[in-house]
Amino acid sequence: MKIFFLVAIIIAGYSANIFAQNFAATTTDDLAAITKTLNYYIEGGTNRDSATVAKAFMTDGQMIGMRNDTLRIVPLKDYVANVKPGDKVKRSCRIASIQVAGTAASARVELVYEEFMFIDFMNLVKTKDGWKIVNKIFYREDKPKEPTVQAKK
Repeated sequence: MKIFFLVAIIIAGYSANIFAQNFAATTTDDLAAITKTLNYYIEGGTNRDSATVAKAFMTDGQMIGMRNDTLRIVPLKDYVANVKPGDKVKRSCRIASIQVAGTAASARVELVYEEFMFIDFMNLVKTKDGWKIVNKIFYREDKPKEPTVQAKK
């Protein structure tokens, strides 16, 4: 009986190790693919390149956010169509976090401009064509104004 119990523990440990290795490999591959998709969004927007931005999105997704106490819902295909050629956008961007669960993921992207910043929460799905953003929820935050220092008379 003790031998049976010992063999069962060894098999369970070996199986758990194989599962963990496969899970870690998938997660690493998925994180790289999700990062690539998010970079299409970031680089395409920074360079005002609608073709690059389009690579990041599912066409039937949507962008949602509040502006002046009004809910804005914009189809992602309209968002992409509004990316017009022009000078490179002056901003710093970073992918703050990515979470993955099977074929679903979420990410936080921060886009910092001179006078404001956007915090984007992206929901992604894994498709036959790779990871795609299906939903973007954004928040815009204005940077505080520098206090004006008045000279004493």
